[in-house]
Amino acid sequence: MYLQADHIFPQQQEKLVYQISLSGIPVGSAQLEASNNQGELRIQSTIRSNSFISAFYQVDDSTDTRLIKGRYLLTRIRQHEGPYVSDTGFNLMYAERKIFWVDRIRKRFSNEVLETLDTLDFVSGFYCMRLQPLKVGDNMTLHLYDGDTTTVVPVTVLRQEKLNLPGMRSAATVVVQPQFAESGFFKNNRDLLVWFTDDQNHVPVRIEATTPIGRVAAELVSSERVVQATGSPIVPDTKMQYK
Repeated sequence: MYLQADHIFPQQQEKLVYQISLSGIPVGSAQLEASNNQGELRIQSTIRSNSFISAFYQVDDSTDTRLIKGRYLLTRIRQHEGPYVSDTGFNLMYAERKIFWVDRIRKRFSNEVLETLDTLDFVSGFYCMRLQPLKVGDNMTLHLYDGDTTTVVPVTVLRQEKLNLPGMRSAATVVVQPQFAESGFFKNNRDLLVWFTDDQNHVPVRIEATTPIGRVAAELVSSERVVQATGSPIVPDTKMQYK
């Protein structure tokens, strides 16, 4: 086994739902859903614009990542953002130290060298980042493949901040800045900031990014979680600070 699912997502199941706003106006929704079934990991995400914004700039993005027996990380990325449409996928083969990439729309494919065994896709890398201590002033580096190239992503923990959330809730958070290259999945999204709960869960309660239509924010509106039956250092839902 080259990569263990528990090193990315040590729980059994989690579902996070977000409202996306532009200048305080709701423009869409997003969802992150992860499951760990005895070491078989699956993470799915969706981002969709509502009918108002879709009239002039439709967004319909989805990702599906699976870790198979710790040896293969399979990812499919579908994007529809305004005039841009893509459907790509790749397989990180850790034992063979290879990457197979395919573009289903343009009918292209390539075989590349997997340079380091700690390479992840950006979704699994996001979950892996949550397991770090995330203390103010900390710096870390992620090696991510996003369907375009393998990039080194510096991550900085900027500050602590009390954050107000929808439904008159509040959360003690730490603000983290991953510095993604403007290519691949993030070619239309820049200046990313993430607010994680300042506890062992590090739940992403707010995400901001600059897009072609302006600065958008995704705020957590609901969450569901099932912890592993064998026990986990993750704090149960009943004790989560943003509830």
